[in-house]
Amino acid sequence: MEEIQKKIGRSMGMKMGFTMSFVLSLIGNLSSGHFSIVGWLISFVISSIISVFVLGTIFPMKKMSDGAAKALKLTPGKIPARIVSSLISAIIYTTVLTTLMITVAYHTQAKKQIQEEIDKTKAEITAVEKEINETEAQITAMEENGAPQEAMAGLREKVGGLRNGKLNGELKHKLEGQENAQKNQYKGMLLKGLAISYPVSFLVSFFIQPIYLKMTFKKYGIDM
Repeated sequence: MEEIQKKIGRSMGMKMGFTMSFVLSLIGNLSSGHFSIVGWLISFVISSIISVFVLGTIFPMKKMSDGAAKALKLTPGKIPARIVSSLISAIIYTTVLTTLMITVAYHTQAKKQIQEEIDKTKAEITAVEKEINETEAQITAMEENGAPQEAMAGLREKVGGLRNGKLNGELKHKLEGQENAQKNQYKGMLLKGLAISYPVSFLVSFFIQPIYLKMTFKKYGIDM
């Protein structure tokens, strides 16, 4: 009987591991705002391996759920026991897997996209600096050739507008905003992902776990 219980525990761990990995990898990528099939598949494969072979070994869900139900003097299979079991599952799987999903989505999609925007702004800054240098060189050449000040006034005004308005104003603030967004983006994605994933994973565990348990018991000839 003890061997059957171990088999049941392993079977439940694998079923719930794959299910939670599927759901949480999907939520993690969607909530990141940068969903891609490739990113989702990578997340699903990695999270499945971790949930089945790592979390399932370190945290045997059925054993933990049964232990918690016993400690709280709850009847296995009843709603209070299922709530406790679902909470345990949601806390363990959601915290680890959603963090992993968001991290993968961030590094494969979101970070790359905002970095491209930062690089584009830096290229704009370089172009404006080049235009300023070329205009200043033109002013210098005119001064050396004895051109009147009136002839150079428009060019000096142009340099001032580019430096104070475009370079040190618009583009500087744009770049600062993008760099700040990049620093805070991961934190925002993670908090949003966890806020969505905790209730969803609880509901999935609450409704799916009894079905899997019934299937597993039937497989090993045990009546519930």
